[in-house]
Amino acid sequence: MEARKGVILAALFYPFSTATIAAGFLAFVMIVLKVDFLTVSTLVLWFYFACAASIYFISERALKAFGFRGLFLGFTITIGILAILSAALFVLRQFGTSI
Repeated sequence: MEARKGVILAALFYPFSTATIAAGFLAFVMIVLKVDFLTVSTLVLWFYFACAASIYFISERALKAFGFRGLFLGFTITIGILAILSAALFVLRQFGTSI
């Protein structure tokens, strides 16, 4: 039973690995174009959060059926919190406020 659960978990994480590769490539291209690092991190985190939230909502029924809903929800919420913090730092920097 545990081997089957591992295969199911790997299949459910496949879209996240694709989104991770896409986010990494986006960051690479932006860094090569000499975009500011805070801008890169903000845009990449929001892109990754949008991907994670979309994947979570699309596969929510399957996640609930296999018992992985909490794991994926926690992952999505963590990425969302990081994206919000990065956006807050970006806005503070645009207004000239330093922390």
